[in-house]
Amino acid sequence: MLRAATGYSLNDDAWTAGKEAAGAIGSSLGRATAAFVYFSNSYDMKALSEGIREELPGVPLIGCSSYGGVIMPEGFIGGKHFVGILGLEDETMDVGVGAVQFSKDRDYPNLQEFDIGTFKLDDDPLATSHGAAKQAIEKSGRSGPPSFFFMTSPPSMEEYYLKGIASVIGRVPFAGCTAADSALATNWILLTDDGPAYDGLAVAFFYCQKVPVVHYASPYRATRDYTMVTGMIGRRCVTTLNGKTALDVVAKKYKCPVQFLKRGDLSLASPMSPFGVQNRFGDLIVVCHLQYGNPDGSFFIGTSLSEGTTVIRMECTVEDIVEGCGRELAVLRDKMAGQAGAYHLSINHTWKITADDLFDELVDNIREAAGGVPFICGLTNGEHGFVNDGGNNCGGLMMSYTGFPK
Repeated sequence: MLRAATGYSLNDDAWTAGKEAAGAIGSSLGRATAAFVYFSNSYDMKALSEGIREELPGVPLIGCSSYGGVIMPEGFIGGKHFVGILGLEDETMDVGVGAVQFSKDRDYPNLQEFDIGTFKLDDDPLATSHGAAKQAIEKSGRSGPPSFFFMTSPPSMEEYYLKGIASVIGRVPFAGCTAADSALATNWILLTDDGPAYDGLAVAFFYCQKVPVVHYASPYRATRDYTMVTGMIGRRCVTTLNGKTALDVVAKKYKCPVQFLKRGDLSLASPMSPFGVQNRFGDLIVVCHLQYGNPDGSFFIGTSLSEGTTVIRMECTVEDIVEGCGRELAVLRDKMAGQAGAYHLSINHTWKITADDLFDELVDNIREAAGGVPFICGLTNGEHGFVNDGGNNCGGLMMSYTGFPK
């Protein structure tokens, strides 16, 4: 039977914070099988990792930095310094964590330069993902594909990492998230068994008798406004839509001056009406967050696209987001054959900004839907998952919810 516990700390000292949060797990569980960790990027990461290891020696860890805080059974745990941990214990479960950091270079440029060529990207994401997957299998002590896996990385290469993992283990149920940071300044950090990593990939392979249940959804409704992507630079910079300058088309849709979007303001405008890409079954629309407008009229988007893709303009209200975060957790609960022992959740960090005064209500809706089951919810840059027999997907402005059966 799976047991779970949570722990957190707001201590300014990184080592003490790690020890306090992990100590709550250690005192509640006999021997944790694995742990999910979300934390502030403001900490000394080596010290935070060592503090966690002091209380959870040898326990497989995976996690990433979160925007402003983390949602837990106690509420929103946030501030300049925070760390939250969800620990799992199940004697029938084996977990292995693999990680590859492709560069030691920590000098990230501004986000406005992202994916233009000045941003340090993984030159061989398939090799990175192959290495992480094989390492996870080896560390688990098992062989062959896992029952479920979790993936996290900084923005830019998520789809390619996922493709590389699938080439090693095939199509396996999964969930995942893209790291965020509190200042939205590219200070993304991963945390694994081997300590912190500032780029690359981390995966956790779960071998278990009861397969975790994934619910992948969004609060958005599709409109009848369809647009074709007709020009791209790379996979994430859109230059033209329907043969016209991309930002001109978006400005018309948003009914605002195009100059307003030629800054980071695009990322604030788009959460209420982002783009979506529908799968071939029509039962999932992966939401794409429009992020930064460029002086030349192009813009960056948070999900990889290609020329010829048809995107759908999505829409929702703030109330849809606030209510949806709790409602979709209830949907996950109902999808599970038996009782949940723990929930791992990730929602998009932009919703904290969008919800504003209603964010406390959003938090309470998640807590109520959890119904006393231990959980952790990171505020992330991207959310990953799948629906039914469709392929594994990476998106933004989504909810990636996983229930671990008791």
